[in-house]
Amino acid sequence: MVHPVKPRRVALLLGVIASLIGLGLLLSRTPAAESSEPPLGSPPADRGSAGPDWVAQQVPCTPGQGWEFSTRGLEDPVFPLVDAVRGVAGWARVNPGHTFVVGPNSTSEGYYEYTVDFLDTAGSGQFRVLRGPFEGTPVAVADHEANATGDCAPARRLVRPDGTVLQLYPVHSSEPFASLTQTIRVYTPGGMRYEVEMRNFGASALNGTMTRKYSRVGPGRETLPLDERRFAEAGIAFAEAVPHARPT
Repeated sequence: MVHPVKPRRVALLLGVIASLIGLGLLLSRTPAAESSEPPLGSPPADRGSAGPDWVAQQVPCTPGQGWEFSTRGLEDPVFPLVDAVRGVAGWARVNPGHTFVVGPNSTSEGYYEYTVDFLDTAGSGQFRVLRGPFEGTPVAVADHEANATGDCAPARRLVRPDGTVLQLYPVHSSEPFASLTQTIRVYTPGGMRYEVEMRNFGASALNGTMTRKYSRVGPGRETLPLDERRFAEAGIAFAEAVPHARPT
């Protein structure tokens, strides 16, 4: 025997169906939640060299001459560098990377290494920061380290109004994986020394731990993240933002 459906049940069923249809329409009209990350852009046209204010230094070639960096320093320099790179690379995602300690050995007390990750449509890259105090004048220490990255091509120098010296080194190519790096060193009148190294590879091409230096395990992008002029501008912004005085 077929039992008749009561009107009250029919009304309830129709109400549920109508609610589901309305919910579906609402969801179909609601925009998807926006990602916290900006969309990736493509690298813009190369702006060329750092400019005439950066003067080539004519010093005897002593490849690799320089002093070690140490754990002594002030607050984490990563965030000033993140802001500096974001300021010249609005098309890319720029975020803090890893921080780790290169373990001490018989010749070094060890040092902290900070990185900043960079990503755009050309691939990933990275910026590395080292820092520590120095003795002497900014110009004297910059002269001593004019060939610190191992190339005899002259470094170029910019002296800021407050006496801070920035030294820009040539692009260095090495193996494995056709690695490209470019470095700026900063020497402040207060005795702090920073190194900012730009790399054409990022975290995905590295392997390591918090107490052991990272090593390359894969290739990177074909070009450096920034052209030289933008890198120089980021270096200046970084130098203005970080502490200039030695720790007491």
